[in-house]
Amino acid sequence: MTNFLKEPTPFKEEEKKELKLLIKKKALEEKDFPSPFIYKLSLIIIFSLTASIFIQYGVFKSLFFIVIGYFNHQFTFMIYHSRIHASFKEKPSYNLHCREYIAWVHHYVEPKYLVCSEHYRAYLHWKFTLFFPLPTTAFLYLIGFEQYALGVVGSWLFWQTTLAPIHNWYHVKPRYRKRYFSYFEYIWLFLFEKVGLISTKKHYKHHNHGINNLEDAKDFQDAWMPPLIVSLYNNFFRWFQVLYKDGQTNMRTFLKKVILLNYLIGHFLFAYSANIIFKFIN
Repeated sequence: MTNFLKEPTPFKEEEKKELKLLIKKKALEEKDFPSPFIYKLSLIIIFSLTASIFIQYGVFKSLFFIVIGYFNHQFTFMIYHSRIHASFKEKPSYNLHCREYIAWVHHYVEPKYLVCSEHYRAYLHWKFTLFFPLPTTAFLYLIGFEQYALGVVGSWLFWQTTLAPIHNWYHVKPRYRKRYFSYFEYIWLFLFEKVGLISTKKHYKHHNHGINNLEDAKDFQDAWMPPLIVSLYNNFFRWFQVLYKDGQTNMRTFLKKVILLNYLIGHFLFAYSANIIFKFIN
């Protein structure tokens, strides 16, 4: 088999086929690839939870959860995304997990190949649908905000589902999008682009770095975020690279703590703000 674990070069067609088999093999070895049944089941659960939000809270309160949930989701995505880039810097490519390796190929070998593969997309749904709701609900119960658990969890999973195809959208040429995406995916992604919620042109800024200047990665959001937050997080990413030491994983360890802190503070503030606003309305 071709040695892909080297400095990136453009792939030939036969090499692409071998790479796809390699990634599938890595996925099976890591037991990281959900079955099609689990993947579809997760989608049903997510959209059922979204519908339940409107039934439980009514239209106005549900829209509050959907809007705040968007920012909660995207900021969390920025942190996770930057941790993958920390992996690129701290781990050799042959030691990357399957999903990290897919991202490495996408960033530094051929961006249009594999896009954001179906394995990775299914992985996101599977992990977050099965493992996100329970600890979040338990945490909100412990701090006395269990009445908002459905809104917090449901809105986050809603955006996880609707924003999951965005990365594919960015890297599929416009003339092929109608064939690549389902009818409903195409409609909502087309509308997202029209209103400025997502931007193909702005996404390409994230790819303005290479294997030799990993520290220059920036703009880790996939959808619109306030420019001030984007700028602050770009500076944060540059700052914490002082933790880098050859052969160690200080950056990834630090970001793991940031992810936990963001999880606790973010969900507390989400539920707390809902509590204040809903009391004021009532």
